[in-house]
Amino acid sequence: MKPYYEGNGATLYHGSCEEVLPQLSGVALTVTSPPYNIGITQLGGQGLRSSVEGYVRKAAGGGYDDSMPEAEYVEWLGKVAAAIHGATAPDGSMFFNHKVRYADRTMLHPLDLVRTFAGWTVVQEIVWSRPGAPFPTQVRFGQSDERIYWLAANGRRGYKVSGKRVGRWTTVWEVNRAQGRWHPASFPGEIPYRAILAATERKDLVLDPFAGAGTTLTVALALHRRAVGIEQREDYCEKIATALATA
Repeated sequence: MKPYYEGNGATLYHGSCEEVLPQLSGVALTVTSPPYNIGITQLGGQGLRSSVEGYVRKAAGGGYDDSMPEAEYVEWLGKVAAAIHGATAPDGSMFFNHKVRYADRTMLHPLDLVRTFAGWTVVQEIVWSRPGAPFPTQVRFGQSDERIYWLAANGRRGYKVSGKRVGRWTTVWEVNRAQGRWHPASFPGEIPYRAILAATERKDLVLDPFAGAGTTLTVALALHRRAVGIEQREDYCEKIATALATA
């Protein structure tokens, strides 16, 4: 597949993960946050606040109507994780951002999800503390945290790591939500910044298969890494390409 954009150390593909990932190789680190499968049909009947329902519908209008049957979602994400593994160097790793979800008042924990990913070993769980997160329901405490899982492609002892840089942070990352971005569900640049510094060296290749607002890619370039991203929406690709060209 021909890249949508290529230059300045970055490559961006317009397409799906399933189409593009088999073309890639030598990835040192993936930093990504997939759709969470928490559309209106998943949240319905749980005391959803009207303001949050409005947000979810807005996100769906932006291409994030992720209301797949949960079993189908888990299977799909497992296939994506396997394809990322196939593109990853032997000493590579992945930082995978997800969150605790609820369906029919049952908690769905992301640790259970990542443990289904063939080939990957969980190195560590990081709690992302997000001040100012919305209160989605009136039947549970407000959720102001997400999870980031550090996964190794070749077991616990076989991944690249900068000990001096890892020592800068604990397993609780107090990072505010991304502000002022056009994308409805972007994460802040501090997350890929920490991951990239911890697990890569200069000129390494960093991947985000759900490029979204292009945050991982632009941070990678700022840290003198190479970057490759995949995004299925062409209008998003146009904005990402503009950001990459000026990074």
